[in-house]
Formats: sequence, C-alpha cells, structure tokens
Amino acid sequence: MACYPCTWQVPMLSLLAHILLLASSSVSIYHVNDDLSVLLSFKYYIKNDPGQALSSWDATDNGTNNLSTDFCRWNGIACNDHRHPGRVTAIRLRGSDLGGTISPHIGTLPVDIGRLRSLQVLDLSHNRFEGQIPQSLGNITGLSKLCISNNYLNGTIPTSLGKLRALASMDISCNFLSGRIPQEILSIPALTILLKLSNNALSGSIPTQIGHLNNLIAIDLSMNKLTGEIPDDIGSCVQLQLLHLQGNILQGKLPKGLEKLGVLENLDLSRNNLIGPIPEFLERIKTLNHLNLSFNNLSGPVPDTGIFCNATILSLTGNSMLCGGPPFLQFPSCASVHSQHRMHLLIVFCIPGTLIFLLFSITTYCCIKRRVKPNIVYQENLFLSEAHERISYNQLRSATQSFSPANLIGSGSFGNVYIGTFIIDENLATVAIKVINLNLRGASRSFLTECNALRRIRHRNLVKVITVCSGLDHNGDEFKALVLEFICNGSLDEWLHPNTMENSMTAKRLSLMRRLCIALDVAVALEYLHHNIEPPIVHSDIKPSNILLDDDLVAHVTDFGLAKIMYAEVWNKNHGDNESSSLAVKGTIGYVPPGQLLLLFKLELFLVHFNGFFLL
Repeated sequence: MACYPCTWQVPMLSLLAHILLLASSSVSIYHVNDDLSVLLSFKYYIKNDPGQALSSWDATDNGTNNLSTDFCRWNGIACNDHRHPGRVTAIRLRGSDLGGTISPHIGTLPVDIGRLRSLQVLDLSHNRFEGQIPQSLGNITGLSKLCISNNYLNGTIPTSLGKLRALASMDISCNFLSGRIPQEILSIPALTILLKLSNNALSGSIPTQIGHLNNLIAIDLSMNKLTGEIPDDIGSCVQLQLLHLQGNILQGKLPKGLEKLGVLENLDLSRNNLIGPIPEFLERIKTLNHLNLSFNNLSGPVPDTGIFCNATILSLTGNSMLCGGPPFLQFPSCASVHSQHRMHLLIVFCIPGTLIFLLFSITTYCCIKRRVKPNIVYQENLFLSEAHERISYNQLRSATQSFSPANLIGSGSFGNVYIGTFIIDENLATVAIKVINLNLRGASRSFLTECNALRRIRHRNLVKVITVCSGLDHNGDEFKALVLEFICNGSLDEWLHPNTMENSMTAKRLSLMRRLCIALDVAVALEYLHHNIEPPIVHSDIKPSNILLDDDLVAHVTDFGLAKIMYAEVWNKNHGDNESSSLAVKGTIGYVPPGQLLLLFKLELFLVHFNGFFLL
C-alpha cells in the first residue's frame, strides 16, 4: 500500500489530548457542554486548516438555545450513543490536512483520558500528525476502530493498546514506528476485521501470539524490517482471508500452518529470504486467488495444478533455483537444474584444489630454479682496490648537498643513509651513502666488519658496495662512509607497514605471491652467505628494514654492520674467538640469533632461526 504525505503537521499527542478532553470538566461527566467546550478548544489550536474542514465548527446558537447538540452536526463529529444522547461517539478527520501547535491542556491528559467512554471510532488518518502514540490511549476501552495511518508518528507501538478489548480494526500503517510488535495487541479478542502495521520500521520476529487472532480476517505486516521465521502458529488464524508479509527480512521455509488457512484468498510473501520448496498444499487451497512468492530463494519443483495454472494471479519471479511447473513460468526442467547443481558442486570443490596445486607447483618451480642457477662469486675486490675509483669527502659532501636532511633516506645500525648523485666512470650515478657515526660505541669496528664482509661477496640479492671513503671531514674530524648501490623502492618494512598518513590510493601493497618471492630472495641470499663462501658470513640482523626492493621488487639484503665472519676454528669447532662488530649481544629484538647467546650451538641451528623469524 502506498503512503500519501499531506501538507501540515501537528503533534499527535496534542490532537489526542483535545479528543480525550471531550469529557473533562468540573461538572458531571455527562454534561454535553463539556464536549462543546473541548471541541472549540481543539479548533482554537488548529492554526492551519487549508481545506476548511472545521469551518462548520461554530458555537453560535442563532437564538435556538441548542448549544448542547449543535456540534453533533459538525463536520467529522458523530453523536450516536443511545445510552448517552448528545455525546460524541466518533471523530473522523481523515485527510483534512490539519496543522497546529501543542495544546496547553496536554498536562491534563493522564487524568481525563479514561472519561471518553462513549468514543468508538477514532480516524485521524492521512494527516501530518507527529510525535508518539500515547500510552494513555489504551484507556478508551469502548474504542472499536482505530485508524491513525499515513501520518508522521514515531516511537514504538504502546503496549497499552492491548487494553482496547472492544477493538475490531487497527490501522497504524504508513508511519515511522519502530521496535517490536507488542504481544499485547495480538491478544485482543475482538480484533476480527483488520490488523495493519505495514510501511513502518518494525523489527524483531513475528510473535507466536499471532495465533490468538483466530477470528481475524486480514493481517498486513508488510514493508517493515521483521526477521526470523514465519511462526507456524499463523495456522490458528483460521478465518484469515488476507496475509501480507512482503518486503521484510523473513527467513526459513514456508510454515506448514498455512495449510490450515482454508479460506485464504490473498497471500503475499514476496521480497524476503525464504528458502526451501513450494509446499504442495498451496495448490489445494481453493479460495486462493492471489499468490506472490517472488524474489525469495525458493528451490525445487513448482506445482502444476490449482492456482499454479493461472498466470494472472501467480508471481514466482526472482527464484532462480525453481524448476518445472507450467510452461508459462519458463522455469528449466528439474532434470537440468539437478545437473547444474552437480556442476556447481564440482566447481566449488575443484577450483580451490586447482589453485592450491598451482600455488604449490609455482613455489616448487621457483625453489628449483633458484637452486640450479649458479651462484657466481666474483673474485675481484669491489673496493679498496687499485682498479676502483676513490671518492673524497668533498665529493660526498657535494653529492649530498652538505648532507642535507632533504637527502636523508634512512638510518642504519651505526649511521645515517643519504641519497647522492655524482659521476662514476664518466656516468652520472645515483647512490646511497651510509655515513658512519663514529661517536657511537662500536661504530669503527662495525665499519671494518662491514668492509671485510662486503669486499669478498657479490650476489644479485645483496646490496652492492661501490666504494668507501675514509679520511677527515671539513672540521678535521675522522670521517668514514660506504657508497652503496641505490635501491629505489625502499625497504620491505615500508611496504609491510606503510605510513598511515599516506594517501590510501598510493598505499603500497604486496600480493601473497610477491611476498613469497621476496622470502625466497632472502633465503637465497642467506644460503649464499652461509654455504657458498668461506669462511661463512652470518648477517645477525635480518629484519624487514634491512631488506631493500628494487624496480622489479627483487629483495636485496643490506646493513652488514653486525655481521659475523666464522673463521676456521669457529667453523670447525663451533666455539672460540671470532671477528664481530661487537662482543656484546646485538641485533634487533626478535632477530638475535641463538649463536650470540650460546656459541656452542651449531651454525645450522641459528641459520634456520634467522630465516624463520624473518618469514614470520
């Protein structure tokens, strides 16, 4: 059902206050002038009446002296109570576009609400009333029809409405009500005509007490946010002719209780998440002349008799797993659907297995390719040789703009790393210049250790050393620096833990396969250091910040400041003195090899330890 907004607004509680004050007075409850005065007060606070709905509300007696009964002829007012003649029994202001302010009489509402014993019909639908439905409305025990639909009411449905034991019809649809459906209103014995709560924002499940409405003709709970399953107790509503539950989030199968609804004419369960087959008993309900089960997740064969043979009163679209049925439904045959289901199962199981096999195969291939590729050890010295060009302090200072902070790209264990540009072998080259901070304890030893380690090695996964600079700076202080190959893509740490301030569009990402290749690169580099040169070299500080990535995201191990050279006596006996950058335990926490804590451990043990922690 569509909801039609109107033009003006008035708080619902204010309007009900005036209605409920029809009996409020200091004189007898049956004094008709009380109704007149309250109606006039109600009109006074209606400031917007564009349709002149209250134009007939005039207390002028014109000399007839019939002030007490004239209001019974006013628009929207009915006085048909034979027990109390002249009393207001119905107020019908449907679609009047009324608007106004909150009445000052609202404070008397709790006191006088129980005095409207004669009011039987309250129809305020299709207006712009706002606010909440007052709990005190439940004291109008003689009310038989309540219609406040198509307004702007909010809040929850008051449980006090369950006290309206004479209520036969309730329509509070097309509002902004929320919360659960109160169980109390589902136990009103006189509710036999209509229960319409559609087009709100009601949530929760449908209470099982709905089965108490065994004489009700129509239930409309559509276009809400109801969840859970349709209760089987719905089958107790044996007089039900209309059941609308469409546009919710209902789940589960169609309840078997629907079979008991022998006089059901209109059933709409569309646009939910219902599953399972269409029950065959639906084709046996002879009175059913409208069935809408579209846009659910129903499956299985469609019955082909009864209502299912009439295309004009049946809708099953949006259920892709249905099959069979009459030809006009255009569902596939059930045999082909079963075949497709088996194919889906085959795909579900085969695709993950194939992906796992491919991943294992690629990993194995990469490992084998890395192992069979010869690890070439170049014998010529890379620096400290006569053939290699020497670089002075002034050249480094000029290349780094006097070691400007703008050229600073990182920090190592014993110094800072700058980016610089100068001519090497008649070519303009960009290099990384690691300046040793000689004020740090062990820095000189670290520099010598790194020189001794790097002068004998060359490998594609190790950062190349171009040359060194050892001399005095412009202040006459000792100066030592390493000139290294510049790796443009930064460290692995920057890729794994990007700066949170970076733009999300440029944040660095590494796929699972790329991470695996990087781990293999590091493993190959460590294998080279441990097994392919003598004496072996132990890096001692493998961590993501010491792994650099080039243009192709190939890993290069750097920073040998804490490296250990395992001389023959250590290599053979696994203990004794050895050259190291420090006699104390050093390295990053989490990467310190057990060999530094207990030299009696075999070399192989802490080599595995190195790589294992890095992979973690």
